[in-house]
Amino acid sequence: RAQSVGQIGSWRINIKRDELLWSDENHRIFGVPKGTPLTYETFITAVHPDDRAYVDQAWKAFLQGGAYDIEHRLRVNGKMKWVREKAELEFDDQGQLLGGFGITQDITDIKLAERALRESEARFQLASEVGRSGTWDWDVSSGEIIWSSVHFENLGYRVGEIMPSYQAWAERVHPDDLPRIEAEMQRTMAEQRDYVVEFRVLWPDGSVHWMSSRGRYEYAGDGACTRMVGVMADVTTLKQAELALLEADRRKDEFLAML
Repeated sequence: RAQSVGQIGSWRINIKRDELLWSDENHRIFGVPKGTPLTYETFITAVHPDDRAYVDQAWKAFLQGGAYDIEHRLRVNGKMKWVREKAELEFDDQGQLLGGFGITQDITDIKLAERALRESEARFQLASEVGRSGTWDWDVSSGEIIWSSVHFENLGYRVGEIMPSYQAWAERVHPDDLPRIEAEMQRTMAEQRDYVVEFRVLWPDGSVHWMSSRGRYEYAGDGACTRMVGVMADVTTLKQAELALLEADRRKDEFLAML
């Protein structure tokens, strides 16, 4: 019952007789009916063809005293499963190898979730790079901050050039904009509202870049802010277009006034 709930089967192998015994859950995981004669060959045949050489090599190394804690795929009724195998050896009183026993854990759901997460992260990274949107994750309690690679670049840093920190971010914000941004951060944090600002960043080469930033806070039970996550997009091109449009409007107004 516990094996069924945990999706963990158990097995034991007698090396001399090449006899393999499986628990009910192990039979279910491998899709092999109870009563089927079991040998090492039965097991290795169920392993995904692309993983068989790796699993067989790991098993042989295990029999020589190595560790056996591996993950591999199975082909079960035309479908693929992921399992984790872990085992220990058994010896008689004279130290002669008798066999081994171990567990088989069905980790298919875990692997599918990991793959979905990797694909989601890859899509998010691509969207961030295309849109020039950097992300940050700030542990307000400890001060630790995680920056994405685009966030480094938007601030004019090389990726990994410095340790991310509030001070490193503030040093790149235009000094005329920093007081306004910090005041807005304190206000929205106290009001438990999203933080939305636009500001300028000064790069070491003297160039000015416009950023649009949005952040969200997390709070402890006592209302104290514990975390802030957000995005910061480079909107310099958009700002330049807006300024150009404003300048064109100004010149138009001057021209109309002259007329």
